Amino acid sequence: MELISGSKIAEEIKSALKLKNQGAGIMPQLAVIIVGDNEESMVYVGLKEKAALSISARTSIKQLPASISKKELLAVIDEANNDAAINGIIIQLPLPEQLIPYQDQLLEAIKTEKDVDGFNPINRGKLIGGQAEFISCAALACMEVIHRYGPQGKNAVLVGDSFDLILPLAIMLAQQDFNVSLINEYQPEWVQKADILVVEKGRAGVVKGSDLRNGMLVIDAGFYWEKGKTLGNVDKDSLLDQPGYLLPVPGGLGPMLIAKLMENLSQAAIKNRSS
Repeated sequence: MELISGSKIAEEIKSALKLKNQGAGIMPQLAVIIVGDNEESMVYVGLKEKAALSISARTSIKQLPASISKKELLAVIDEANNDAAINGIIIQLPLPEQLIPYQDQLLEAIKTEKDVDGFNPINRGKLIGGQAEFISCAALACMEVIHRYGPQGKNAVLVGDSFDLILPLAIMLAQQDFNVSLINEYQPEWVQKADILVVEKGRAGVVKGSDLRNGMLVIDAGFYWEKGKTLGNVDKDSLLDQPGYLLPVPGGLGPMLIAKLMENLSQAAIKNRSS
C-alpha cells in the first residue's frame, strides 16, 4: 500500500491557513486549559502551541493543579468564554481522575462558538442535523484523507466507539451516502466488506495484510508505545505489497488532527470578527 504522509498534508493545511489569516489581518488566539502535569498531555500542548505559531496565531496556556475542584475549573472556563480576545478554548484531555465524572459538564461549559475541539456535547448533538459550530478535529482529519484518497466504493467499516473520532466520523460518512458499519472490536471477516477501514480500537499490529481487500483505504488511529517505538493497529509491513492507501502510525493522523484544530481556530476567529 502507498503510505500517506499525514505530516505533509498537515503542513499544506497550515501553510494555507497562515496565508489566509495574514490576508484577512487576523491573529487567532487559542486558550489551552491543562489540569495537572500529565507528561504526554504537556507534549501535545507543546505541539499545538508550535502549530499555532506556524499559522500566525497565539496560544495562552493555563496550567492548573490536579487538585482543582469542578467549581474552580468552571470559573476558569467562564473567564475564557467572556474574554473577547480568545477565539477558541480547549481542555486538554485526559482530566485527572476526580474530574472525569464531570467531563461532559466541563466540555459543555465551553461556548459552542469557541469549542474548536468540537467536544462540547451540544456541538456533538448538532452534528446529526448538520448544524454543529465545530466538528471533532480527528473526524475532520479522517474526512480530509477520505476525500483525497478514498476509493470509488462506499462501504466504510469503523472499529471503535469514541466520541471524538468514530461516532462523528460515522455521522459525516452517512450524511455523504456511505454505507457505514460500526464494530466495537476488530474482526477480520468484517474487513472483507470494506472499501474504507478506520481502526481506532485493537492492539499493536492487529490488522494484517491478509485481512484486507486490494485497493482499500486504511486509516490507522491506534497509538501504542512498545520497545521504544510508536506503533498503530496496523502491521504496515504486511500491507506494503498490496494495492491501496494507508495512513500510518506515526506521521499520519496525529499531525493532521492538530492542523484541523488550527483550521477550526481560524474559522472561529473569522466568525468572531464578522459577528
